[in-house]
Amino acid sequence: MESSPGKETRISVLYVDDEPALLDIMKTVLERSGLFTVATTKDASDALRMLDLHRYDAIVSDYQMPGMDGIELLKIVRDRFGSIPFILFTGKGREEVVIEAINNGADFYLQKGGDMKSQYTELSNKIQYAVSRRRVELDLRESEERYRNVVEDQTELICRFLPDGTHVFVNEAYCRYFGISREEIIGSRFRPKLPREDRDAVTRLIETLTPDHPLGTIDQRIVMRDGSIRWQRWVDRAIFLPGGTLKEFQSVGRDITELKTAEQALRQNEEKYRAVFENTGTAMVTIEEDQVISLANDEFARLSGYSRDEIEGKKRWAEFVVPEDMERMVEQHRLRRQNHDKALTHYEFRFITKSGEIRDIYLSIDMIPGTKKSIASLQDVSRWKNTQKALVESEERFRQLFSRMPSGVAIYEAVDDGGDFIIKDFNTNAESIEHVRKDEVVGRRVTEVFPGVKGFGLFSVFQRVWRTGTPEYFPKAIYRDARDPGSWRENWIYRLPTGEVVAIYNDITDRKLSEEALKQANKQLNLLSSITRHDILNQLLSLRAYIQVSRGLLENKPALAETFDKEEKIAGIIEEEIIFTRDYQEMGVKKPSWQNLNAVINQVIPQLPRNDVSITVDRSDIEVFADQLLEKVFFNLLDNALHYGGSTLHEIKIASQVGEESLTIICEDDGTGIRPEDRPYLFTRGFGRHTGLGLFLSKEILAITGMTIRENGEPGKGARFEIVVPRECFRISGGNAGLGN
Repeated sequence: MESSPGKETRISVLYVDDEPALLDIMKTVLERSGLFTVATTKDASDALRMLDLHRYDAIVSDYQMPGMDGIELLKIVRDRFGSIPFILFTGKGREEVVIEAINNGADFYLQKGGDMKSQYTELSNKIQYAVSRRRVELDLRESEERYRNVVEDQTELICRFLPDGTHVFVNEAYCRYFGISREEIIGSRFRPKLPREDRDAVTRLIETLTPDHPLGTIDQRIVMRDGSIRWQRWVDRAIFLPGGTLKEFQSVGRDITELKTAEQALRQNEEKYRAVFENTGTAMVTIEEDQVISLANDEFARLSGYSRDEIEGKKRWAEFVVPEDMERMVEQHRLRRQNHDKALTHYEFRFITKSGEIRDIYLSIDMIPGTKKSIASLQDVSRWKNTQKALVESEERFRQLFSRMPSGVAIYEAVDDGGDFIIKDFNTNAESIEHVRKDEVVGRRVTEVFPGVKGFGLFSVFQRVWRTGTPEYFPKAIYRDARDPGSWRENWIYRLPTGEVVAIYNDITDRKLSEEALKQANKQLNLLSSITRHDILNQLLSLRAYIQVSRGLLENKPALAETFDKEEKIAGIIEEEIIFTRDYQEMGVKKPSWQNLNAVINQVIPQLPRNDVSITVDRSDIEVFADQLLEKVFFNLLDNALHYGGSTLHEIKIASQVGEESLTIICEDDGTGIRPEDRPYLFTRGFGRHTGLGLFLSKEILAITGMTIRENGEPGKGARFEIVVPRECFRISGGNAGLGN
């Protein structure tokens, strides 16, 4: 189309004819109307070149031309230039040409001849109509293209379908989503697979659409080809004809699976939040900007003494704060909303309950993001505060006790895996005993402060107690402090639950000096007793010799023989008394030691007067901490059994029973046993068939290390002696004292 200033747009026409006169006449007539601009050419090939260079609204061509006729030109135009209007001039009686022209896409045809004016008028009309029709077609095509481009570019799923479900349109997004081509859908009643309840809901929605209410929205589930479930949201529009007849439906949908998933996650989070809020075990509230408590859990209701109905929407948090804390709390409430970074999120305040009781509360509070609300957690720490106060008081009592104990107390912490110990604390008496100040030793290593500690064995006790947790008395007697040759110490070593090692010790130098003096006096007395005992025994030996000689000289005088028997018996008693003084003198002279029970009994057996009785020991791993005369105890028990067991004696058994707090050593035989009337006097001095010193001496020997002895046999079934050993005085070979060690 061409236009010039002040004139309407003209239709540009290319006229092709091999007759120059017709070209001039046609150009003149058409342009005179003011509706057309006409370009002319006599050659079809030249016309094609002109079409390459210029755009024309219509082509008018003669049919019969040299070189290339009008039909050939039409074919090329349609192939190269599309649907540009093409009008063919033909001669009379050329119907076959007309048919061919129409078959090849000619818009109109005109026969030459007749009234020229009428012919030119008809040509003008046909050109205008053809161009107008093409313009409408182009506009429609452009409109459809724009619509199609808009529809195709949408990510939404778009489809149109008839009331019977037949699809008349779907966009590419729809096809991609369902994995099916447009060709398969258009003209079919394709319907995605829906769960039954969703399908029924869609049907109900479609049935509700009317000319007055043509729109409806629905969320529905779709079963995809792989079996997965997706959520979609569809906006359905019913399109009605002017008379109200339903023409078709247009539906626009989109996948909202992620939205539904997010909504579900949000609901779950809300449920979790609610569950945490209600069941956290801590009092919790949600507070509005105006201080009103909008939400409270059961724990807060329990803490405050009010019901939730009395609190929510009615109570302000300030009603629960003591006046002394109010200003601070109000300021924090303001800062939290106006200058959040400066507000505290954790602090304590005092809380007033409904009954007026004041509780100590540890508050954790912060804003709920995106709101003016805050959420608070209130933990009642009243009991903890009271406990803390009691702990401080207890620590102070401990500190006073620690400082004022009459014994020295030192606390050590192991370092280097027990390779050394750091002094953590030192009480006043420890300073006095060691002649050092606390600030000189605390924080330093034991081996640095007391260089000789490893030499006299105390350091190894520290290590052993630290590893085993078993308290020890070091040593089992008193040791001399090598750092100070003039002083003596005794130590009790313990391990605390914290892993620290505690030593409680005393300076026993004065006591040791007294013991040394007493020991020297005993030594002198023992020497005197030994000399005297030796002389008396020698005289008894001479006396017995004379008695034997006299007995031989007076064989025929029974009365004198009986007198000699009595004299010899008295001499025997004197000898036993003197031997007892020797054994009793030796008792407790030497320090007690760990002795294997089986080994002790094996040493006794060869000393017994008989070997025709079976003697058995059930265990070989029992050790007891006893006086060195322990062997004498078992000699007395076994010797008494052999002497007084009677004719029924065949076996003596020694068994050990380990209990939680003690060890019981049982020595029993199958002899005649002990008479009930004799049992209360068995261990008294002087009771017995001779001097009665054996069992009395045994009891005294055992008592040195806290052991006891009793007789629990049945008369006629044998004697049963039970020695009870305390926990700290027995052990299993290879272990420490006590049960199971």
